Amino acid sequence: MLRLKYFVSFSLMFIFAVMISFQGCQESSIDPEPVGQDTSYSYIRFINSSYNAGSFTDAGGYVDVWINGEKVLTSFDYTAESGPLYNTSQYIKLRSDSSIIVISEMNSTASSIDTIVKFTPTLDSAGKYTLVIPGNKTDWQNLPSGLILKEDTTVVPTTSNIWIRGIQAYNSNGVIPNDTRVDIHIDSDPNFTPNSSTKAATLQFRGVSNYMQYPVGNWTVKITKANDFTTLLSLTINGVGGKIYSVVPSGFSDVGPGAPRIDSYLDN
Repeated sequence: MLRLKYFVSFSLMFIFAVMISFQGCQESSIDPEPVGQDTSYSYIRFINSSYNAGSFTDAGGYVDVWINGEKVLTSFDYTAESGPLYNTSQYIKLRSDSSIIVISEMNSTASSIDTIVKFTPTLDSAGKYTLVIPGNKTDWQNLPSGLILKEDTTVVPTTSNIWIRGIQAYNSNGVIPNDTRVDIHIDSDPNFTPNSSTKAATLQFRGVSNYMQYPVGNWTVKITKANDFTTLLSLTINGVGGKIYSVVPSGFSDVGPGAPRIDSYLDN
């Protein structure tokens, strides 16, 4: 009888231990992510190419940028010309499916956001994007389509080449924006005169060119008004193999503090 009781007790303990072990295995196999949670993200950077983006125009068009209620850029400045990033941000991680972006007046707070424009962009998962605040504030205030949102390539050129693209954020006087067209001229001679053979692209206001490939080296980019070979803006890109450059003419008037400027941004 003692042996039988011992055997029964041992058997029950063994079965109980197996049940506990089985339950533990079930719990450890549960997906740690809540059901239905979307874990896809994209990346976006901002370029302030609008001199009067905010009310503080004398200070250079400062704005704040918010993503899903969190301020990610404070006093984002059009005229900044120091530091490694100038008037561009680094790439910022955000949800692909439901991120709300707000560009507001400077010094806004979470409890009182002075919104200039608000929108929810459609982004591809793991995509990289550049959002440019262009031209005159009236071109995009309360008008998300007035901003320039472009997906950046995730492919890179070979080490013997560079890629250059143009982003047209310059709007002359804010008059008939779509008629503000520019030609982009590119040549290895820094003293070249723009002509029909050096013209690489023609862009309307808010237009973005394709990536254009050039051998590694120094390339001078000159901006003219469309079909006019008089240089409006110029810069030289010291091209490093495998790198991608975005050239952005900015501003909204021909003279004065909002006069056009040109910047080159490294995309990778």
